[in-house]
Amino acid sequence: MNKLRLRNWLNIIFMVLAVATILIFFFYDEPNRRVVIFTVGSAAVIVKMAEVMIRITYKR
Repeated sequence: MNKLRLRNWLNIIFMVLAVATILIFFFYDEPNRRVVIFTVGSAAVIVKMAEVMIRITYKR
């Protein structure tokens, strides 16, 4: 898998996790809502950081 394709997949995963975080924020009414929001949001940030590191270190 080339790096551009991997970056595209990581961006798609990031967008899905970001939308899931927003939906959980508005529609999830459980006592542990903050923990779930923090966990899903953190996963989104980690995926985005991985994508950025690939972008920065990519040499043509």
